[in-house]
Amino acid sequence: MAHQEAFREAIAYAKSVKDEPIYINKAQGTTMSAFNAAVADWFNKPKVLEINANGWTGGIGQTIRMKAQDDTLVAMVHVVIKDVDGTMLEEGDAVQSDGLWWIYTTTTVISNSSTSNIVATAQDLPGNIAEMIWQN
Repeated sequence: MAHQEAFREAIAYAKSVKDEPIYINKAQGTTMSAFNAAVADWFNKPKVLEINANGWTGGIGQTIRMKAQDDTLVAMVHVVIKDVDGTMLEEGDAVQSDGLWWIYTTTTVISNSSTSNIVATAQDLPGNIAEMIWQN
């Protein structure tokens, strides 16, 4: 039943976006239609492949890089920095950089960055999400 419901949701999504250029372009030169490309995108989650916090020491204006990938498009990457107790210290959206890389620029001084966790969440067009946690 859960698989049937997921397929119904994928069909509804594909019907609503089948005329979007991203799916039309993805289907060009293949045997699939834009509708089929959208259904496939519904079932494929993005991936966060890497978090690179080498240049982050807890200061304002420092960058944290995330590498995220999807079969169609990573629509956004959201970053949350938490302390060891799980309390959120800072959050915001990263900006797409080059290729698969996204960049988040910090806005808060975090005095204990060595004990903080960085959570990067990637989202694709249908709303599927994937998460990676970086611990210092």
